[in-house]
Amino acid sequence: VKSVRLPQNAKICSGKYCGRAKHLIAEFWKVGLGAVSLFLVFYYGIGSMITENIDVRSAYTPSSKNVPAFDTANGMSFLVKREIDAKMWTPNLPIVFPAYVLDNMPNFQTGIVTAIKDMTAVMRKFERNTEKQNEDIRQAYRLLSYPADVWLMSKTGKFNLAPSSNSQYRKGAKELRKFSQDGVFVPLDGDLDKVLRKMSAKLHKIVRENEEYQQEEASSWLIDTKADDLFYYAKGYAFAWWQMSRTLGEDFKRVIVDHNLYQDWTYLVSSLKKAAELKPLIVRNGKADSVWVPNHLIMQNFYLLRAAVVIEKMHSALARETYDD
Repeated sequence: VKSVRLPQNAKICSGKYCGRAKHLIAEFWKVGLGAVSLFLVFYYGIGSMITENIDVRSAYTPSSKNVPAFDTANGMSFLVKREIDAKMWTPNLPIVFPAYVLDNMPNFQTGIVTAIKDMTAVMRKFERNTEKQNEDIRQAYRLLSYPADVWLMSKTGKFNLAPSSNSQYRKGAKELRKFSQDGVFVPLDGDLDKVLRKMSAKLHKIVRENEEYQQEEASSWLIDTKADDLFYYAKGYAFAWWQMSRTLGEDFKRVIVDHNLYQDWTYLVSSLKKAAELKPLIVRNGKADSVWVPNHLIMQNFYLLRAAVVIEKMHSALARETYDD
């Protein structure tokens, strides 16, 4: 069979029908592209708005207990479960989820879990822990130290399945509840002082990071993604410590009253609450002396430093009275 060669200038399609077909194909691509774009806008835009739930309402009510137990551990477990199960854990969501585009909520949730992990580090050093409690809190610390952004795949660059952040944190919450049940809690001055020193060190670190960014990148731009990352991480961190401080005040009530720290403790809880409740429509990072452009990181630092200052005051009071004794 011989192949037929068309002349060099021959047209495969000609006439009004061919022109109409080309027009329809072009229009189809335009309509298809527009439909896909519209779908993505609604899918990610509306979906992320529905998913976002940055909740700073009081979350855990200290229990009235007959047998002394460290109720703060139950409150910590409640906070983790609240973010994992009652809401949606957003820092690890892949691109197929509309919440993938969220920026503020992932930083807020990461701040919460980081604060709880920091508290578990202190609980490992409590003087009257039982052997079971030491094992419980060791496991809780290990599980809560897991990266926040693991969904199903490891972050090592290899195609490996890995436990999700959700599953690890859920197990960590269970270990915290076990800690509360596996021993009788004895409020000691030294244990409260350990908590205060950890809180003070981490709050000062956050304030320092905020200040460094203010000095380097202060601007009048409407959108500053780094500033709101810092702001919402600190907001979550302050919220978690606010909630833990409420239950710590009950657990260490005897120590607080004996050292006449009740007023200072109330001031600490109030300062953390105010830092957590700051809610600007858009996080701005204007210059400190700007008349028109606010700097929300400076405002946040004000309340965080208020908390840090009163913590230092309580730490000094505990150290002084312990030395005098």
